[in-house]
Amino acid sequence: MLSFGQRLKTLRHEAELSQAELAEIMGVSVQSVSKWECDNNMPDVSLILPLASILKVTTDCLLGAGTNEEEDKKKLHDELEEYYKMPFKPGHENHNYLAYLAEKEFLKKYPLNYEVKIDCAEWIYWYIYSYERNFFEIPPEEFESMWSEGEKMLLSVKKQDTDPTHGNRVRGALISYYSLKKMWNEAESIAYELPAKSYTKTDALFEIACERKDYLKAEELSKKVLALNTENYLCSAWEQARRISIFGNVRKEEAINAWKAAFETAKNTETFFSGNDDMLIKVMHWQIEILSSLSGDYLALGRVDDSLNCVEKATSIGLQRYAVVKRLTETSEFAKYKGEIIKGIKLIPMQCYNSVIEDDDNILSREERFKECQRRLDELE
Repeated sequence: MLSFGQRLKTLRHEAELSQAELAEIMGVSVQSVSKWECDNNMPDVSLILPLASILKVTTDCLLGAGTNEEEDKKKLHDELEEYYKMPFKPGHENHNYLAYLAEKEFLKKYPLNYEVKIDCAEWIYWYIYSYERNFFEIPPEEFESMWSEGEKMLLSVKKQDTDPTHGNRVRGALISYYSLKKMWNEAESIAYELPAKSYTKTDALFEIACERKDYLKAEELSKKVLALNTENYLCSAWEQARRISIFGNVRKEEAINAWKAAFETAKNTETFFSGNDDMLIKVMHWQIEILSSLSGDYLALGRVDDSLNCVEKATSIGLQRYAVVKRLTETSEFAKYKGEIIKGIKLIPMQCYNSVIEDDDNILSREERFKECQRRLDELE
């Protein structure tokens, strides 16, 4: 736990004040502020309230008293779980905004909880990103205000936080912020600060376990490393094919080959995760996403039969995914989201044409093979 002096120093930095500036506002000498921060002295009790006011925190926060951060963080987590379940309604305050408000309230009591501060900035990003994508409207001045608030949070964490596990996450979030406003020079500048090779906490723990010859722990951690790398790899394979696909029909054949290669990779990864239902759900998600995209590219070229083959494959995988979802235990990270996953499975046929055709009554959906796939999925409970 931070001492009073350490807390005061960090909060002063958060407020972007020098010792001299704080001393002038408080009407005390710079030496007094220095002594407070070195824990050589405490401010007079009459100064605690104005000091907290200047630093924009509660007196409890300043003194590190009368709070239970772990308990309050658990309550925050439980509240956020409720927002995750809320449906998105264009034109209304969505769960991203509500989650931002909840975390902002938490930060009033615990402004030095950098993990929550990063979370809060990310919720802001997704809220204003939705506005930028025209999902709903907010006044331009609100966009600018929230963007600035989120950027300030991230820059504060980047400057003040000493936890190395947050570094890459903060930089990734800043890149997203700058990209949102097409601030490409700023985004690239942050990108150059990232390590050339991704290195996560799990990677580090795995290497430590190997060095200690703790082979059982290393085996368990290797599974986590494999899961993390597999998710990243499948996402990258999807992105690569998608970047080719967006060039239009001129590169569609090239994109189709990329989708096929990505799908084969996704199918082959199943063998690594026998008995790991959570990862099977994720892998099957990417298989379906790849097939849906491939189906759309076939449609763009007028190859309806090939597109129908994709619909049938995606439907078959969807049914397998449904079986995995139904047997999930309460310890699964997806246990609370069974209903949402099943709803998504039922939408698979529509996803296979939606990237090309908006009308649900179309050249693909009129085919009997397509209707049979939709019937099979509609029967799921």
